[in-house]
Amino acid sequence: ARHLWRTADGSGVMQDRMHLRADGGLSLLAAGTSMGAGTINLAAPVYVNGIRDDLMQRRTLLNWTTGASYTGSTTETTFLTLTDVIPANLIGPKGLLILTPLYQSTNNANSKNIRIKLGGTTIDNTSLVSVAAGQKQLILRNTGVINAQVATGSSQASVFSTSTVAAGVYAIDFSVAQTIEVTAQLGNAADTLTILGLWIEYVHGGA
Repeated sequence: ARHLWRTADGSGVMQDRMHLRADGGLSLLAAGTSMGAGTINLAAPVYVNGIRDDLMQRRTLLNWTTGASYTGSTTETTFLTLTDVIPANLIGPKGLLILTPLYQSTNNANSKNIRIKLGGTTIDNTSLVSVAAGQKQLILRNTGVINAQVATGSSQASVFSTSTVAAGVYAIDFSVAQTIEVTAQLGNAADTLTILGLWIEYVHGGA
């Protein structure tokens, strides 16, 4: 359909902050910008501050709920591998990767550490001592390139509070597919560590 974007008085001064792009998409612009006529392509993207709106949406990549457990040794052991679960170029230079794991453990005072590794790099190292379960949310933020990130420190107990643990600085290359590994290290081989679920989300973020 053809649409003429004008106010009721025919002045052509935009009131709804929308602009028809050459590709048929819409952009949000400053109020008072003049607009003309054009054809709206409903399949074309909307732009916000010059970035495609769909690239700024928070999306679910995987909601893994199979569950996996480890017991029997005090040596750090990989007990879950999600091979190439993060596709190449899933997130852009301004993108985010968000991981929300749910853990369970034998509730005693023995040392127990469960770790998440992305591309071989430890991004979470959770100690589960005298607790039965725990949940964290890890947010990796690309820093303008797709092979450099910042996040809370891997051993920070609560990711939504202040901490004496320094922020983590990583060099994970998201231009290639990345594998997630979960490892367990027990102080007592009779104890058990479990990952009950792992929710993986992302925001592409654009260039």
